[in-house]
Amino acid sequence: MQYWLDIVGSFLIGGLILLILVNLNLSMNTSAAENLNTNISQGNLVSTTYVIEHDIYKIGYRITGEKITVADSTELKFYTDIDNNGTKDSIHYYLGNTSEMFLTFNPKDRLLYRIMNNETASSSNIVVDFNLTFHDSLGAVINYASLKNASSRQKVKTITVSLFVEPAEPIDGIYQGAEWKKNLIAKNL
Repeated sequence: MQYWLDIVGSFLIGGLILLILVNLNLSMNTSAAENLNTNISQGNLVSTTYVIEHDIYKIGYRITGEKITVADSTELKFYTDIDNNGTKDSIHYYLGNTSEMFLTFNPKDRLLYRIMNNETASSSNIVVDFNLTFHDSLGAVINYASLKNASSRQKVKTITVSLFVEPAEPIDGIYQGAEWKKNLIAKNL
């Protein structure tokens, strides 16, 4: 009888150890997937912000007259000589609709479009949020309603860009995102 209790006890202890190991393995897999999604989000964010920063710093380069033609919370259109060839280029950023991203699991995914010289979008990145805030030379926020006319757009000296990205698929129902926010001062405004 004593042997039977020892055998049953060892099976119970062995089963508990096995359950602990399986739980540890599942936790490690979830953690690895979260890290992978975070790294992918951060990589997408870095590549997107690099292009945005470069473009905004170049607003008005070699341009006389109106430099910014559209300025809104999710849209910016401006002129510059982006490729330094003496030709006036237009660059247009705007945020697409969530309905365009029906193939991803994330319901908040949108495309951030970058259109150069009214051609088809040469760059579109998946983001969750893209927001622009415009400031005058004193740092005061210029409201969007006044940015409808050209004279108010000429007062823009600093643009605050806020960008948020998330992966297309959640891990345990959570989207591991990355956020970037920066005040950008265009040298030619």
